[in-house]
Amino acid sequence: LLDNDFPYSDVSSVTINNELGAYKAVHHLIDQGHTQIGYLRSEYRINSFRERCQGYRGALKEFGLSIRPEHIFDVPFTEEGSYYAFRKYLESGRSLPSALLSDCETLALGTLRALKEMNYRVPEDISIISIDGFATPSSRPLTVLRSSAEDLAAVCIRTLVNRIQNPDQPTQHVFVDPILVDRGSVIDCRD
Repeated sequence: LLDNDFPYSDVSSVTINNELGAYKAVHHLIDQGHTQIGYLRSEYRINSFRERCQGYRGALKEFGLSIRPEHIFDVPFTEEGSYYAFRKYLESGRSLPSALLSDCETLALGTLRALKEMNYRVPEDISIISIDGFATPSSRPLTVLRSSAEDLAAVCIRTLVNRIQNPDQPTQHVFVDPILVDRGSVIDCRD
């Protein structure tokens, strides 16, 4: 399997280390001085998103920061849906954290549009970072934790060839660590 994992099955898999990606994203925000870090969460809950949420929660706990329920924003799993949902949050006067981690780039892009239309500046008023899986490189102004499709495919092919050459070898679950790509949507707010 590529970009999915069924840990209790006898199927080898190669997937993004989603939990580590979210952890690294939160760590980056903390390094930039953010202490109120919210979560832009897809209403559509897949394994990858659950793993990212675990990484977010684990990082906050490790660094002694609290999870504030009012800073968890549930939005539809489309750019348009996240735009409308986040715009409603803004119109309701709901408080915002200094930074948001997004389940994926799709949600973040809709949110960026809503923020812009409501006269919020990114990153000056709120920082946003996203995990984008293995999407193709983008020039959008969004800081992401990215794993390239080419890297995942190469690891997948090596894993498949190894399994063919060694059929008695146990099932492998390989995780590829995402890397930070800074595109300017996170501000350093340290004094």
